[in-house]
Amino acid sequence: MNPKAAEAVQSLARIRAAETTDGEGLRRVWHQAADVDLLSWVDDKGMLLRQELTLFGDHFQWTTDYGLCTGQVSGSDGSSAGHASDTVALDAAISKERLQAAHAALAPYHGDDKYIEHIKHVVAQFLRGLQDRDEVVITITKNKAAKVAAAEGRRSPVVWVVVAAIAVLAVAGALLFIR
Repeated sequence: MNPKAAEAVQSLARIRAAETTDGEGLRRVWHQAADVDLLSWVDDKGMLLRQELTLFGDHFQWTTDYGLCTGQVSGSDGSSAGHASDTVALDAAISKERLQAAHAALAPYHGDDKYIEHIKHVVAQFLRGLQDRDEVVITITKNKAAKVAAAEGRRSPVVWVVVAAIAVLAVAGALLFIR
C-alpha cells in the first residue's frame, strides 16, 4: 500500500467555489488534494451519474451507463501541478492492480462525504468482481428520494398501459353485456 495515497485521500476537500452547473442541470462537484482529484456529476434530482478519480496517475471513471473503467493519466498527475491531467488513456480491461491500489488508499477513509464514500464503495465492489451501475441518490435525503420514486412511479408508462388495458377490457365487457 502507498501510505501517501491513503494520506492524500484522507485530505481530500470539496472545492465548493469551483462547483458548476451546466445548461442541462448537471452539477459538477470537485474534491481535491495533493495528487488526487475527484470529479462528480449530479443531475438536478440529486442523482450521482458519473465520477472520475485521479489518484497518483491512476484514473478511475465510473458512470451509470458503463460502470467502472481504469486508466492512466499522462502529463501532470492532477492537482499537484495545479491543473487537470493532460490525457487519460483507458485500459482495455479493468486493471486489478489499479483497483487494489485505489482500494488500499480509499479503505482507511471513514469520513462522512457521500461522494468519497461512493467511489470507495464502487472500487471495493469492482475489486470483488461486482458491477455497480445504478444511479445513486447523493444529495437528497432518503425520505425525499422515496417521495421522488413514488411520484415517478405514479407517472410510469407501464401504469398508464395497464390502466388503458383495464379500460379497454371494461368497455369490451360492457359491450358484450349489452348484447
